[in-house]
Amino acid sequence: MNPRIAWLTPLLLIVPATESATAQGTLAHYCFENGVPGEAAEGTDSILDCGPNGLDGTPTGGPVYSGDVALLCQPNDVSLALDGVDDSITFDYPFVFHVQYPVEATLEFLIKAPDPILHRPLFWTNTSSVDENRFHLNLNGGGMVGFDYRAPNGVLHDLLHFNNSELSIDLDVWTHIAVTRIGNDDGSHTYSFFKNGTFVVSKDDASPSLPNADQWTIDGPPTGFIPATGIIDEVRLSDRALQPDEFLYAGSPISNYCTANANSTGQSALIGSIGIPSVSTNFFFVRAGHMPAGQCGLFYYGPEEAQVPFGDGTRCVGSGSAGFFRLNPVMTIDDNGNAIRLLDFTQPPANCGSGQITPGSTWYFQFWYRDPAANGAGFNLTDGLEVTFCE
Repeated sequence: MNPRIAWLTPLLLIVPATESATAQGTLAHYCFENGVPGEAAEGTDSILDCGPNGLDGTPTGGPVYSGDVALLCQPNDVSLALDGVDDSITFDYPFVFHVQYPVEATLEFLIKAPDPILHRPLFWTNTSSVDENRFHLNLNGGGMVGFDYRAPNGVLHDLLHFNNSELSIDLDVWTHIAVTRIGNDDGSHTYSFFKNGTFVVSKDDASPSLPNADQWTIDGPPTGFIPATGIIDEVRLSDRALQPDEFLYAGSPISNYCTANANSTGQSALIGSIGIPSVSTNFFFVRAGHMPAGQCGLFYYGPEEAQVPFGDGTRCVGSGSAGFFRLNPVMTIDDNGNAIRLLDFTQPPANCGSGQITPGSTWYFQFWYRDPAANGAGFNLTDGLEVTFCE
């Protein structure tokens, strides 16, 4: 649910469970959807690979499945909470950046964590008690992300130094991190780092000497290190360097924009959404609240954003060359000041013509409503909602 509409009456939505899309080149993908929120992850190979290769992981310490998840296009109901004490997951195959695989590779994951304050390993790609022959992605004070590796002989290749890093997570907010690697003609490697789908920085490894360990862990460093605390989700390893538009999460596909003016209730009406902006799933609602009960209103959408004074409010949707598209019929605001409408991708205007909503397209939504008690123009509008739809 869009966090802007937490004030609305809860609505239980049942979304069909489907396997998340598998990108070409996926080595493994840990989506944690096999877990039940509130229950501990236990048992050999119980962390299931929802990718194509069945490379399951084994938890220790009893990490707990969580219902705190990021908004994604595909159904996403479960994540995994790590306590920063003894929770970890071990995988019995080499990490994707190790020498056993092609040079091109990608690690991506979602993380929601408090301020680590101290240096805390999150990915540690060896199960040895000796600090060598491993990659190491770590969280640090202020959310800074460090990234390095030690060669089989123990030599450190420091790519993002942990206390002077250009890359950081947003504390206590879901953040998508991706690391890609490519090879260069001179034999060097380049690692590129992304946050929420946006490129941050790249680092060159002039003389690669990659680890060759055949196991790796999440939150499983050797004695002497304090593992990271937080919630992790959608860990995916790919044996090619993905482009940002191929990442599992490249920023929220839904965001509010524009400004709503106060109405006769003394509040500004806000628009939000429930469900998944997936054309094939066809289970996406637009929703508005903080409006005068019993008045009529209408959801509509268009191809552009705008900010134009209109009635007692602001028109936040632009017509562009396609026009405006009404989600008929006109509806009555309920006793709680709310309105909700299913956006049906199988019916006009969303399924045909200039208003057709297709995967990858971005549209802008707003709710118009009557408000004669405001003693103004007699009508007002919510703020705007930008939605990018997926398959």
